[in-house]
This record gives sequence, structure tokens and C-alpha cells, in this order.
Amino acid sequence: MNERPKFFLLFLDGLKLDYKAGGLKRIVPFLFGGFIGIGFLIVHYIPATITTTPKEIFPIIAALITAQGIILAMSMQTSGVILNNICVGNFSLFLKSKGLLEYYMLLVQFIQIIHITSLSALLATAIISLLGIPLFFKIMLAVSMGLFIYALRWAAGTSVIVRDLIHYRSEFQYDEEIKKSFKNEKEIY
Repeated sequence: MNERPKFFLLFLDGLKLDYKAGGLKRIVPFLFGGFIGIGFLIVHYIPATITTTPKEIFPIIAALITAQGIILAMSMQTSGVILNNICVGNFSLFLKSKGLLEYYMLLVQFIQIIHITSLSALLATAIISLLGIPLFFKIMLAVSMGLFIYALRWAAGTSVIVRDLIHYRSEFQYDEEIKKSFKNEKEIY
């Protein structure tokens, strides 16, 4: 029996597939850097009185934590649907033959890691807000907001994964129907 694929090796294979599909712009995390930059812009324009007073900023952070928790729960639900669809019948063998099974498994795990990281960063930001270190807090808040926006992007990206799986499922079912028709044709003659 083959060994269970490791996340890092799947990640490298995913990078290779992405590079083949779209070149360097597909593997360099420009979006991640852009979202972190947006987080810094947001924090820059928040009035200093809000970011230096824990009473003022804590409800905002709590709202972000709640929103990220809800998004994480929805993402986990979607991941379950994706994994259930992948594992039905011989569809996983079909995806494996196309070199896509591990890629989709990687995407599901990657999305979960992004959401958990975002939630953890927001929780750390809430704790740091109580310490009263303004510069460190502002940096952490900016990173947390950037991660939150990045996690939203990946939450929306799960619809693309589902769409791709529907496409491959229809291709798989079409191939299965063709095989059945050839089998029935042979039985008639």
C-alpha cells in the first residue's frame, strides 16, 4: 500500500501544477502580500484613539473573530462536501489518473490552514490589544485584517473547486456511460 501523501510534498506538486497552468504569477503569493498591504492601509486610517484604547477596538476584533469563526465553519462544511464528492465510487481513481486527486486534497487542507491561521491571528490580536503596546498591536491588527481578507478570498475560491469537480464528475460519468454502451453493444453481438 502506498504511503499517505504528506502536505509539503502535495504543496510542492501543487506549485508545479500551478506553474504549468499560469507561470510565475500563479505561484508567487501576490494576493497574500496585497491583502496584508490592504490590512496596513485599513489600520493606517483607523483613528489613533480607537487603536490605542482596548475598550474601543476590542468589540471590533471580537466581531472579526466571530465572522472568521463562521467562515471557518462554512469552509469546513464545504471541505466535507468536496471530500465526499471526491471519494464516491471510482471518481477518486479517475481524478488520480489525471493527477488531480492530491491537488484537490491539498487545496482543501490549504484552505483550512488559511482559515485557522486567520482565526489564530485575530485571537492573538485580541490578547495583544489588552497589553497596551500600540506599535506591536497596530502591526498585528494589520496582519490579522490582511489574513482575514485573504481567508475570505479562499472561502470564495471553494466555489471554483466545486465547479471544477462538477466538470470532472460529468467527464467521468460520460466516460462511464460510453464504457457501458460498448459493453452492452458487445453483449448484443
